[in-house]
Amino acid sequence: MRILEDFVFEHLAPHGIRHIAPVSLAMASGQVAEVYREMGRDFMLAPPLTVHSPIPELLAGVWAAARESLICRPAGRVAREAIAASVSRINDCPYCVDVHSMMLDGAGEHGLAAAAANHGVYGDVDAGIARIMAWAAATRTPDSPLLATPPFWAEDIPQMFGTAVMFHYINRITNVFLDKSPLPFPSGRSTKRIAGSLLASRIVKVSASPDQARRLPDTAQLPADFGWTASNRVVAGAFAQMAAAVESAGQAAVPLSVRKQLHERLREWRGADPGLSRAWVEAAVEDIDPSERAAARLVLLTAFASYQVDDGVIEAFRATGDGDARLVATVAWASFCAARKVAPCPFQPAMPIHREENIVVKPKILITGATGKTGAATVKQLLERGYPVRALVRRADERSSALKRLGAEIQIGSLHDIDDVRLALEGVQRAYFCAPLLRDGLSASAVFAAAADECHLEIVVALSQWLADPRHPSIHTRETWLADKMLSWMPNVDLVTVNPGWFADNYMAALEPIAQFGMMPMPLGEGLNAPPSNEDIARVIVGALTKPAAHVGKTYRPTGPALLSPPDIAATFAKVLGRPVKYIDAPVGMFTKVARVLGFPDFTTAQVLWYFEDYKRNAFAMGAPTQAVQEVTGQEPEGFEAIVRRYVRQSPLVERRPASLARAMVTMMKIVFTPALNADHYARTHDFPVLARNSLAVASSRWLTTHAPDTGALPRC
Repeated sequence: MRILEDFVFEHLAPHGIRHIAPVSLAMASGQVAEVYREMGRDFMLAPPLTVHSPIPELLAGVWAAARESLICRPAGRVAREAIAASVSRINDCPYCVDVHSMMLDGAGEHGLAAAAANHGVYGDVDAGIARIMAWAAATRTPDSPLLATPPFWAEDIPQMFGTAVMFHYINRITNVFLDKSPLPFPSGRSTKRIAGSLLASRIVKVSASPDQARRLPDTAQLPADFGWTASNRVVAGAFAQMAAAVESAGQAAVPLSVRKQLHERLREWRGADPGLSRAWVEAAVEDIDPSERAAARLVLLTAFASYQVDDGVIEAFRATGDGDARLVATVAWASFCAARKVAPCPFQPAMPIHREENIVVKPKILITGATGKTGAATVKQLLERGYPVRALVRRADERSSALKRLGAEIQIGSLHDIDDVRLALEGVQRAYFCAPLLRDGLSASAVFAAAADECHLEIVVALSQWLADPRHPSIHTRETWLADKMLSWMPNVDLVTVNPGWFADNYMAALEPIAQFGMMPMPLGEGLNAPPSNEDIARVIVGALTKPAAHVGKTYRPTGPALLSPPDIAATFAKVLGRPVKYIDAPVGMFTKVARVLGFPDFTTAQVLWYFEDYKRNAFAMGAPTQAVQEVTGQEPEGFEAIVRRYVRQSPLVERRPASLARAMVTMMKIVFTPALNADHYARTHDFPVLARNSLAVASSRWLTTHAPDTGALPRC
């Protein structure tokens, strides 16, 4: 596809360029060649950008601003392409309307592409995208009330508004230097749709990482009209680079009197189109020195009616004998001055940040393990907030049907099948990854990491494990440590890690004997724990997925609000049930029998046996409780009593009736006659790898070093 793109640029695109000869790909060197390489990798060798190549510094500045605003993460690409098309339409730039409608076709958004090409007739377009397009169209009119409440994330303002500003600039450049269509032959909507699907599908899926080398130093002063970039110093740096290059070129190319005249007119301009008559231009240039009138005419038309710049205007300007560089500099300066007219209007420093509930367009989020403990709670909370959710499940059952009834899109597939995962990620911007506690969990993590990076997700929130360590005797725990590493190596995707300890839900496995016999038999020794609820863990996950900018690169360990001993746990059950409950430090062999009766795979049980050993040694007490839940969500974590009350309300196991007691007795008899799992024999017969030196978490110096206490957000090792 890149070969085809280069062919189009070298052999077809030049036929649509007027008035100048950009540097060809074959002849490019130095800074131009460097920009062309980056442009070809992250976008395409687009003529509206390459026409700046007669001035290398200007090409680099314009590309920097275009890349960081339109192409780079984290803002949604489809929304930015819609902004580009909408601004291009109100600026009467058919070339750019076609290009960005085809980009939307390449993204599979054919209805949106048709709307963008159809003079703003939105039809069945998503209401949120329609509002964004209406907002973008209003950016030409500085007094429009729509500009005061942009319909997107506050954190996305630099890129969303940066895209609008860039296309107020690019539309003018394009109208002056390019034909009316990017295609070298007459074409209707169906032809453009095919072209978009073929040529733009790769380009529009690129979600490049911001170039930190462009980051504006925190001590640097932003131009007053670019205050809206302040929250994204990379975007700020890119626009500062472009502004400096344009101003330098403009001062060298445009006479002072012409620059003053344009600034005076822009101060009074409120976005109105002057119409087809050029009488206003001729009246304006009468007071200009005759030797500078051609430049003044070109500057004014470019700024206010770029579609009227024709061969006669260019020939008059060329009569001075100057080359391509001065022509490009003059048009670029006038275009940027007009684009900057919209820049300061909607975002003054005093403008409040939008609250999350005011955001209209929300990214689609994939949840893996969607019927599990944290997955189901995460799906429900995202749907309650109005996010589109796709739930990846292994099979269709009552649990997946319940999620579907709530509004989730259900996809059945395997985390071990790369094609299933790619399909699940199609059209998704963010994802929650939860590796199953089953054999080959590392394979599932590797497949997901490869697919997520390939699909250029904005962010992944991954569930890790508090005990994760490369020398732990549990295979799953060692693989979780490796999975954390793999996910952190994704070059195109940001990562947030959530690593809770022993869930409050784990105690509920004993709810039947607790309720029916007043016994809590679990092999916990005297270990302490601050158990988090599934819902609180999900709240942390949802917080990172919905407002990722504040959490990228961090690791959170959600816990409950207080450390509890096993007798404390039993006393809480007694308080809620209103009858005595005694904790019994049961042997692990008894636990394996219970696990088999409850249907747990032997592999899972073999791993959990090691976690009991860490529990007894207070691994889950270390550093607990944390402030992670409050830090991410602004809410205090649920206390264990509140969690127990919820389970008791929802469970039929707690009813003390003859039938319930009989069922509990039958379960107990099954446990008695079920053989215990011999974990060592199971490991040998299944050829588990055995480390010569392994250690529980609390005995590992590495684990102790990296699991700093007294913190919610932990440093990554």
